Amino acid sequence: MPVLAFIPDLRQLPLYLLRLVQDVDWNEEAACFEGICRLTANFYARRTEDSHPSGVKKDSEDADACCTSDEEVVAMEEDEKENVTSPPASDRRRLKLPWQWTVENVLLPAFRTVLLPSRSLCFHEGSAPSPALLKLTSLNDLYKVFERC
Repeated sequence: MPVLAFIPDLRQLPLYLLRLVQDVDWNEEAACFEGICRLTANFYARRTEDSHPSGVKKDSEDADACCTSDEEVVAMEEDEKENVTSPPASDRRRLKLPWQWTVENVLLPAFRTVLLPSRSLCFHEGSAPSPALLKLTSLNDLYKVFERC
């Protein structure tokens, strides 16, 4: 089910349409649906170029060399944490990567509205050792704790 507020990278649309024409077996129903679902999921997935810290490619860079890997992004974030002169938290929030903002402000709230876990996922039942989903705390509980401080 697509998330209405989430727009994938439209630069990938021509490639998506080309792959729909070339890679999908349109003669068999099951293979057709499987191919369409696989390609659509790939179209909506985060790309490695989404993790580029500036969010913009430089014209002088090669298309293959422009992207940073997730490891490089993690290393840059760790370097930023170690840096004594790092910007204040409010500035760091504005420097978030576009895909991080999308996940935090679009995808997770959408998942919260449509996720209906079964009772066995949320509560201990029978021989199951523990529930798969566990509520750690709520914002109201945190306010109660920290308003005393």
